[in-house]
Amino acid sequence: EKSPCHGDAAGAKDGSAFRLVKEYQRSAAGRGSVPAQDLRPPAVLLSTVRYLFIRVLARSDVPRWEVYQFVSSRCRAVLQDLIIQGLPCPASIPILEAVVRFHLLMAYELCEEPPENFNPRLNAERIQNCFADLLPLYKKAPLSSRCQDVEPAVVAAAVDGGVSVHTDGLCAECRCELEAAVLIQSEDSFAGLSRAFLLPSSVRSSQSVRCAVQLAHAIQDGNFVRFVRVSRLASPLLLCALHPSLLLLRRNALRTLNSAYASRNAVFPLRVLVQWLAADSQSQVELWCRDMGIAVSDGSVLFNKSSAAPASASVRAPQKAQLLISSALPP
Repeated sequence: EKSPCHGDAAGAKDGSAFRLVKEYQRSAAGRGSVPAQDLRPPAVLLSTVRYLFIRVLARSDVPRWEVYQFVSSRCRAVLQDLIIQGLPCPASIPILEAVVRFHLLMAYELCEEPPENFNPRLNAERIQNCFADLLPLYKKAPLSSRCQDVEPAVVAAAVDGGVSVHTDGLCAECRCELEAAVLIQSEDSFAGLSRAFLLPSSVRSSQSVRCAVQLAHAIQDGNFVRFVRVSRLASPLLLCALHPSLLLLRRNALRTLNSAYASRNAVFPLRVLVQWLAADSQSQVELWCRDMGIAVSDGSVLFNKSSAAPASASVRAPQKAQLLISSALPP
């Protein structure tokens, strides 16, 4: 059955606008090897990725989650063809860069979708798999030769209400931004910072990596105010990479403030807390406080150590951060 994502939005009647893109098929016992004529060479795979991100991802007549599922399946098929051909080589870099950017950006755009439409865990797993293949290739391909010899990468850029795609031949900048995203998404901030200091000097001194290092230090120190200030300098992609851990960071900040400002008599202005946490509204912060057992009354927060919820308390489903992230995305 043909997906509604096949073909261009214009819908040419003669079928010339339709492109049937190979979907992902899981390996199964008893299935023979893929015939050589069914494997697409790197140049064709890159053209496929460009078509998916420039034509299909721009569709506005199909729900975004359905576009995501279609493109994600075809990207898996692209990577599958690379693996079967044993092609983790410099020619794979622009393809892997484009696919990992797609998953990072869609992780933010679809974060409020129900689980049946978007699985954040599966999306995060695909991000990590792409990075696992991409980072070793970065070590083998010097920045200077990549910029001269490798075709321009497809670069996805998040926009409010959708994702647009353009091409960018500055491969060195692509690497710097993705190295920064790896650092931000590292579960062990110390290990991430240690790895950052081992990067080539041209990458380590880039604005993206320097911004990511400052953000990692702010997270380590538990300084959320500094974290918010530095995040204003981050690229849209880096902001999307930050998003999955943003709610947990805010909860940790609230826990720290609850210990620092706990008092039986004094209250803390809610409007100040909204500014410090870069929240979208006072009602949003009230919800976070109540989730943690912190009372809010008449525009004031009543910090109290004895009533705060334990650190193991469940975390709400992620929501878009309009002020901190959405407002920074390109129009």
